[in-house]
Amino acid sequence: RYQITETVNIFSHKVSWTKGPRGIIRIIPQKGDTWALYRDWSPDWNELTPDDVIYKYEIVEVIDDFTEEQGLTVIPLLKVAGFKAVFHRHMDPKEVRRIPKGELFRFSHQVPSRLLTGEEGNNAPEGCHELDPAATPVDLLKVITEVNEDVAAQTAE
Repeated sequence: RYQITETVNIFSHKVSWTKGPRGIIRIIPQKGDTWALYRDWSPDWNELTPDDVIYKYEIVEVIDDFTEEQGLTVIPLLKVAGFKAVFHRHMDPKEVRRIPKGELFRFSHQVPSRLLTGEEGNNAPEGCHELDPAATPVDLLKVITEVNEDVAAQTAE
């Protein structure tokens, strides 16, 4: 349920952490953070779980801070057509979901991002998140030219 590491250079960016009991370092997603979630996560995963099951991700934005009672709330981020690492919030409020404390291992890793102002370039989409490509799962870096019809319908509602 946790990993002990003595290597300190495995993080490519600053992370927020707190010290827990017995010297444990806790890294908990915080409001405004962008994270990769394991898409099909299960508490039953073990060393026999196939890689093609484990390494499927979705990108989410954390929209409230963690509490022991409630866990935290996330909203999916969807790929913006024509960009490699630009994502926007899902428009359907039904897609907002709560991740309870017992499912925090669903979070794979933080993906540094910045909110675009629209002034970065001619076609920079204001209010979208530009993700750090070094921390973005490779399968999510493919440039799409068209928005999937199902996704477009969901975001239009």
